[in-house]
Amino acid sequence: MENIKRYLKSDILSGLVVFLVALLGGRTKAATIADGFFLLLAVVSIPFLLNKIPLACLAAILLMIGYKLASPAIFLKMWKNGSYQFAPFIITVIAVVFTNLLVGVGIGLVISMCFILVGNMRVAYFFQSEKQEDGDTIIIKFTQEVSFLNKATIKKTLLNLPKNSTVILNAENTAYIDYDVLQRTSSIA
Repeated sequence: MENIKRYLKSDILSGLVVFLVALLGGRTKAATIADGFFLLLAVVSIPFLLNKIPLACLAAILLMIGYKLASPAIFLKMWKNGSYQFAPFIITVIAVVFTNLLVGVGIGLVISMCFILVGNMRVAYFFQSEKQEDGDTIIIKFTQEVSFLNKATIKKTLLNLPKNSTVILNAENTAYIDYDVLQRTSSIA
């Protein structure tokens, strides 16, 4: 009889959490925050009951959640998005499988940051030179984003411009230019 009361209390409590999350829409940010809050509340207030959950049940739940988070459709989607998206994703998945969740996600974050840095270091401008009688006219057209990572290449280009050349810096399609780059370009004017 004691076991039945305990299971009934557990069912009512878990049903209440599911009901409240569903009441908030189940797919909104508020529902996610409420779900996280209730999980934190359970971990803090009733850890002795959580320890009684059979590990096989937790393993089954983790397998189902893992399958939903990393289903074959998601792998295919990431593959179609290109190597810039797929490589950090697959490295994170492999790291999680062979280490643990925290270490794997940490490795994934570091790899993703490396990909972002490499992506930001790509060419930040297009260089066009036109020969004229009174000197060269050089047009430097900046891309959409010019970060501090591009400062060195822009500086090198500006220092190696031919003497008596006219330089046109075109930033009409640029959404962001780092302050250091602006400072460098204004110093040659």
